[in-house]
Amino acid sequence: MVEWSEWSECANDVRSRQQVVVQDTVGAGQECPSLKTQEEPCVDCQVAWGEWGECSSRSRSRSEIIIVPSEGAGNACPKLRTETEGKLVS
Repeated sequence: MVEWSEWSECANDVRSRQQVVVQDTVGAGQECPSLKTQEEPCVDCQVAWGEWGECSSRSRSRSEIIIVPSEGAGNACPKLRTETEGKLVS
């Protein structure tokens, strides 16, 4: 009898798990199948500040942009913020 192991920690943007034998074949029981490995991406979201906009009414603003979207088991993107003349506003 086989079961899946726990997922590994992310390494090089991938995590994996393997099948493990939890009970060997007994007597005339069916032979265990070839053990498999599963992989899935785990890329964390990355954000950065965009370019400053043109001045209007003596102020200018910029917003955060997603430069790398999350993938698989990676950390989700946060709520993006906007900054106006050095003051953060949600």
